[in-house]
Amino acid sequence: MRNARPEQDRRDRRGGVVLVAAVAALGPACGGEPEPAVIVTIAARPATLTEQIGDLEVTVGNGGASKSQRFAVDGQAFPLTFSVTTGDRTGALDVSVRAFDADGNTLGVGQTQADLTVDELAMVLDPADFVVNTEYAGSQRTGFDYDVAGYQLAGGRDRATFGLRDNCMVAVCPLVGRRFDDHGRPLDTELGAGTGQFRWTAGTGADTGSELALAGLGDGGTIAAWDGAGGEVVCRSLPASGTGASAERTLITELNADLVTANALATGNVVLTWVARTATSTYELKATVVNPQCGTVTAPFVLAAPVDAFPRAGIAAGDQGVLFTWTDGPDLRYRLGTANGTVSGGVTTGTLLLAGSASETMEYARPVALDDGYAVVYRANTVGGDSHPIRLRRVNSTGGVVGVDAVVGTFANAVGAHAVARRSDGAIAVAWETATPSDGGGTGIAFRVLRPTGLPVGDIMLVNSTRNGEQTDAQVAAIEGAFVIGFTDDSRQAPDSDDTSVRGRFVYPAYDEARGVLGANCLRNGFPDCDAGGVCVADASGTPRCHAACDFAGSPPQCPGGGVCTQMGDSAACILGG
Repeated sequence: MRNARPEQDRRDRRGGVVLVAAVAALGPACGGEPEPAVIVTIAARPATLTEQIGDLEVTVGNGGASKSQRFAVDGQAFPLTFSVTTGDRTGALDVSVRAFDADGNTLGVGQTQADLTVDELAMVLDPADFVVNTEYAGSQRTGFDYDVAGYQLAGGRDRATFGLRDNCMVAVCPLVGRRFDDHGRPLDTELGAGTGQFRWTAGTGADTGSELALAGLGDGGTIAAWDGAGGEVVCRSLPASGTGASAERTLITELNADLVTANALATGNVVLTWVARTATSTYELKATVVNPQCGTVTAPFVLAAPVDAFPRAGIAAGDQGVLFTWTDGPDLRYRLGTANGTVSGGVTTGTLLLAGSASETMEYARPVALDDGYAVVYRANTVGGDSHPIRLRRVNSTGGVVGVDAVVGTFANAVGAHAVARRSDGAIAVAWETATPSDGGGTGIAFRVLRPTGLPVGDIMLVNSTRNGEQTDAQVAAIEGAFVIGFTDDSRQAPDSDDTSVRGRFVYPAYDEARGVLGANCLRNGFPDCDAGGVCVADASGTPRCHAACDFAGSPPQCPGGGVCTQMGDSAACILGG
């Protein structure tokens, strides 16, 4: 390994610390001149991540050549800098970094790429995924039921609460949780007698359940609900303080209750739905509203009937009201409610939102509230094929369709259910299970951010940093400044090497700070033009943003990522409208 030229002046100007003189020499220098080098600066987020880092492993690559080296951080403050001597090489420089704690567990990951013509390169180290459960014997999963997936992780203000189902061999099992702050640090709970996992259920009779549904409250508290062993719908609350959890409260006992979902209302209460089997073996979708202590506010009522046995219900709640969705055979139906979670009128079959066809059926949907309506993220199934596109449809507060549907994911290897969350700044996140070669194992967790207009921001990301084995059962929740991901993992990597575990990750995708990519702000207030393949035009909000370019003269004009190819002056772009 060669030593690079001194970089003391650059180090001081940036306020960073030189980690090492040179991490790698990728090529020879010419004559006696100083070797060409790129100075790489590593920042980390959140700041508390750096407190646990013991070593960094840096890998640099160019044109098929790569080199790795591991360094002790020794308590140095971030940002850290190092130099890469490049010789006479050209092309792209790939840099990836992994951070480890004192026990060798991966704490953080980061990667970036730049042309070798640059002198300096900045990158950010983000937290890696981590094991949520603290009991490792047997298997732990976010859940087993595809029909209610996406409701086992809740964000509330500055914390996230995970729900998981512990190992058991029967249909009803102990239901478990764990809570973390917005820096990814585990929080104390009275139920857990510390920062470890805790039980929502005591483990017998109505104290067991098949699947959890969590709702995050605005103050950081959490409501948990589930269907019990005897047909009960059970509720329990955990305040933001982690103390004073309510007792388990049975809200109703049905002939058979199943598939509970939950969402927080703008009023501070929580609306729950579930499927109930009637005495005539038909099925009803029912609902109730509870307060933050699980006290009944609105008595249970029939929301829709008849419904399928597994209608895959979803709830979106905002200031304008509530949108309930469910599948009905090949179709997707909905019903609107008030901001306090109630509906007007009698029992109904709902209103058609998306009709299936001979070539495509509506398989699964998760809605989220917008400032002026709702976004319904749905997965369609191509009949006789393996394509499962995930799309976003906007509707206004009365259920009218706005614009055209956006495409979240277009590839054929989308599998499993998806989860949706919206941050206070408007960013919408969608996470789903995908089989992609870049995962390096089986399935992984795909993730994408979109604007409230449906315009994606950047590309699809693979957010599981653990790549061995299968990662399934995607979850996502929003907290201030970040999204939190949850999933089931069967990699058997330490510290849980026994069977499946539940992992989580805090992610910080580019949103308003994005530059050049699809969905980024452009050509105003210092923002640059769009990257190749993009056109800067106003979106539905009137803000100039990068849209996908298209050929208006094509036959027909194509917008595979959604939208309508529209002539905009000298350019044509895929516009979502609305």
